[in-house]
Amino acid sequence: MYKDANVAHGLLQYDGTIGDSVKHLAGMPLLFNPGDRFEYSLGVDALGYLVVVLSGKPLDEFFRTRIFAPLGMHDNYFYPPEDKVKRLATAYTWYPEQGLGRFPDAPISEGAFTYSADYPYRGPKKLFAGGAGLRSTAMDYARFCQMMLDGGKADGAHLISRKTVELMTSDRLGKIGPDQGFGLGFGVDGVKAPLEELGSPGEYNWGGFFYTAFVVDPKEQMITIFMAQLHPAGDLNARPAGACGGVSGHRGLIAGARRFGYSAQPRNWAKSMLFSYEASSSASPQEWHTTKFDGLPHKVNSIGAEVEVSPTAPSRLSATLGLTFASSAWPVMRGKHLACRV
Repeated sequence: MYKDANVAHGLLQYDGTIGDSVKHLAGMPLLFNPGDRFEYSLGVDALGYLVVVLSGKPLDEFFRTRIFAPLGMHDNYFYPPEDKVKRLATAYTWYPEQGLGRFPDAPISEGAFTYSADYPYRGPKKLFAGGAGLRSTAMDYARFCQMMLDGGKADGAHLISRKTVELMTSDRLGKIGPDQGFGLGFGVDGVKAPLEELGSPGEYNWGGFFYTAFVVDPKEQMITIFMAQLHPAGDLNARPAGACGGVSGHRGLIAGARRFGYSAQPRNWAKSMLFSYEASSSASPQEWHTTKFDGLPHKVNSIGAEVEVSPTAPSRLSATLGLTFASSAWPVMRGKHLACRV
């Protein structure tokens, strides 16, 4: 239905703007009356176009001047410049009958839904969607999550107010979502049902299309970011799961970070480092902890990972792990799989 109406979703080449797409969307009938039930939808794209109209700026420019630049997020683009395209992680697919493979050159269709992996650098590059299509890094996205954790503050200045953060991260569904908590752009866990894994009631989170996820836990003052590049994922159990004690999917890394007791101290962003590591799907939690993090004398403010699974050895992964330390002193690193990159 959306395809026939030329409505964009942000994950495929589109010869039009967000205004074109939202105007096509506005001509379609509603699925139900507002307030009757909850449906994950293109509503954020409509909000993106509203920002364009009210600000008088293209959405990418609004994001850059009002969010990315104040937060020091220098690697966030709808369409990366030519000199940064080579840094894009290779996208993969997983099918149970075929295993892991590189994303094909042609788009993939799943029913009426079609998506590609090369839209960031091939095509018209005119669509700045409100709900999809941005690229980032673990450390850049950690800065955004840190701003949310700090009540809207960034380097001493308020990007948004503390009360706005509270509004965004509180459940807004009420009775129309009896089993799900959802705020203004975030899923909210533990507010309507007990948590299914380690965490805190009120933590908020969401995931991206290519197997990414983040969690902000205000109670523990902790951020977790997981970035992979996989879709479809099929029945694949994300490789960090094995290294984090067998918890399935990207939530395994998140639960694993909690299980090892990483927590935040008062943040100063004085020091941050990126490390490369390899982990086996058979590694135990203790092995993963002592081998990969031996020699970290300081508590960690934030932890984020960018993961690439090898198609020739899918039982192993390579990753970039971003850590931000409370102490201004550099830690002494040990462990055969740990190499400082930045």
